[in-house]
Amino acid sequence: MQLVSDAYAVLGAIVEHAGGKPYWRSLRERVLDRAGMTETGVSYLTPLVAQRAAGYAQNFDGYTNAPHIGVTPAGGLYSTLRDLYAFDRALYGDTLVNEQSKARLFAVRRVITAYGWKTSEDTLPNGTRRRVLRTTGGLPGFEALMVRVPDARRTIILLSNVRTMVSRFDDFAIAIGRILDGRPYAMPKRSVAETLAASLTGGGSMTAIAREFDVMRADTARFALSESEINRLGYFFLSRGAPSRAADLFALTVRVPVESRSWLRARASEQDIEHAHSAHTAASVGNERQHRRTSALARLRTERLEVHRLERRSGIGDDRGLQRAILERDAHRAIGRVDVRAGVALERERRGRRPTRGGCRAGCCG
Repeated sequence: MQLVSDAYAVLGAIVEHAGGKPYWRSLRERVLDRAGMTETGVSYLTPLVAQRAAGYAQNFDGYTNAPHIGVTPAGGLYSTLRDLYAFDRALYGDTLVNEQSKARLFAVRRVITAYGWKTSEDTLPNGTRRRVLRTTGGLPGFEALMVRVPDARRTIILLSNVRTMVSRFDDFAIAIGRILDGRPYAMPKRSVAETLAASLTGGGSMTAIAREFDVMRADTARFALSESEINRLGYFFLSRGAPSRAADLFALTVRVPVESRSWLRARASEQDIEHAHSAHTAASVGNERQHRRTSALARLRTERLEVHRLERRSGIGDDRGLQRAILERDAHRAIGRVDVRAGVALERERRGRRPTRGGCRAGCCG
């Protein structure tokens, strides 16, 4: 069974129907109480919970209060390190599930997630193979990771009330595991994008920033370069009305060698720079409305270009329609379909073509 939130919501409804009681009561009776998890409960917003941590979301200019979302059987519990450790201990016995069920739950599979667990095998230097079980969780403002190594009766639990832009919990857990094994480990790396954000916001010269970027890109032992982070930083500057900074940033990503890219991380290209400069030109004439629409068009077209590059590089094939739909949905939600179509009209007028009536036919809205 694949991990799909909607499927778990349906399973919760089935539990309620079969048990004749609310799902959360069944969860309390059959899991939490049996495992001795007295500090775990449903994270409703109204009730006061002693020492409950507030959630925060990170962005390139600091932190914001994370929104609270509704709870479902797919997630929405609060807990503590002590309770999660009690849950881990209970899994070694038959308090929660029997041995036959555990064999199915924790079998090594090729799928990413099954029954809520990611299962794999680790090989030690002496050739010994052992199972590694991972389960993750995340809501706005919160992140959690549990890594279990049953053969070593070892558990690594990481909790955070800050949702960072890129999760590095897996890197932390790997390093902790290697320390416990007495093996060499690597320290967590700094984000190139976050470091660049401070330099770009501070108004540094592009020559100095490019030099800083090249130094960090070469220092792979200390810095992590994520192209998805870099692209997100570019969009951040576009949304803050600084398209010239976005153009400078996209120009930097073009310098990254092709062999260093993953097909999952879409590369900014010369087209991205052109769109950012187009937004900059619109802003310079003082027309804020035109600037906003042109920026919207630039972002949407950039994302469409990224989808096409992904298709060519990876051979997505049958999934490409889904990929397009996801990106277009997110873009339309962020900037509004009306502004997108208005931006298309502006772009057509700039190129000397008449806008198409009856909807968008410019190739960016499908």
